[in-house]
Order: sequence, then structure tokens, then C-alpha cells
Amino acid sequence: NTERSVIALDVGGTSVKSGLVGPDRSVTDERRVPVDHRAGRSAVVARFEEASAVDRRSGVSRVAIAFPGPFDYRRGVSLMVHKFASISGVALADELPGRLKRPDLDIRFVHDAAAAGAGEVCVLPDTAGTTLVLTLGTGMGAALFEAGVLVEHRAGYEISELWCEPAHTAGRGATRSADDVFSATGLARRLNVEAAQLPQAIAEPSAEAELATWG
Repeated sequence: NTERSVIALDVGGTSVKSGLVGPDRSVTDERRVPVDHRAGRSAVVARFEEASAVDRRSGVSRVAIAFPGPFDYRRGVSLMVHKFASISGVALADELPGRLKRPDLDIRFVHDAAAAGAGEVCVLPDTAGTTLVLTLGTGMGAALFEAGVLVEHRAGYEISELWCEPAHTAGRGATRSADDVFSATGLARRLNVEAAQLPQAIAEPSAEAELATWG
């Protein structure tokens, strides 16, 4: 039933993943489109268009996009400057339907870690407890669930903004943000390589000592 199906996109710093989610939560027609978050506005939006593939998924009128923050999820406007700077302030909810030539599209946005956490909570045998979800990719994301319900604030912290909170590194006692310490971008910076070279760089014998003392 395509009328009840949803095109789901997961936007990351190096790729946009998409799939067609059916009423039974099955995922088909999975796609992975490379994207460079440093690219210009037109190139970035074009990758979103390609991943959506609305023209090849006829009958679908709903799109859900998981996006890292900061982001105005209600209005569909990115507020990021550290990633996807070229679309900062762009109302994607208004721009994408026109670019896709589908003014009828119902596009919703959600925090990427919250979306990942919601999926995780759905399959947990017991959702009565507390679940902290950390997503580690180009950047770091976080979401907190209690009894299966998303919790946005706790102890004075906005959970979705934990990526920019101070995190103490080992060794020199310096303080960096959690994103600096745990994300792929932060790790690549610490090893002085491009993100694409990170898997090979981490495998080097000198990487462990460098990561332990960076501050």
C-alpha cells in the first residue's frame, strides 16, 4: 500500500541513506547517495532529491527526514554552521516539494539520533526503563528515552545538544567538546587526516598513543 508508505531519509555528513518504509515497518528499495556536507546549496539539495527518488516511488506522498542538529524540525530549517553550512537557514520543507515537482508531498523532519532511538526502543523487549542512544558518525548525536518516550531535557541539559558539551580528554587535561572527542570528524582531526582516510589511520600502530594523549 504505497499510500500508507513513507520515504525515509537519514542525512549524514558523507551520505544520505533512504528506504521505502511500509505499513508493516518493512524497509525496501534502500539507497545510499554520497554527499559532501561542505558542498554548495544546489549540490547538497540535489543529493536529497536523488535519495528521495520520488519519481521512482510512485504513489508515495509522505517523506520523513532524519537530520542532525541544530535544526528547526517543525519548520524544516537547518541551523547548522559546522556541517551543511550552505543550507543553513534554508526552508527545506518548502524547497524540496518544488524541486521534486511534487507540491503534494508531506515532509516531516526529526532529529537523527531520536529517530534511531525510536527504532531501537520499538524492538526492545522491555521499554519500561531508560535508554540513552548515542550515534557516532561524521558527528555525534544523542537521544534519551524513558518508558519508550523521548525526553528532550534532563538535569539542565538539552539531550540533542550533548555533542557540543565539554568532554575531558585523557592525558593533558584539556577540554574539548564531545563531538571533538567521539565523532569521525574529531578523530580525523586528531590524527591529522581526511575523514575518508580514518579507517586506515586508526589501524596504524601510532594511532592509539596519539588518541590517548591528544588534548
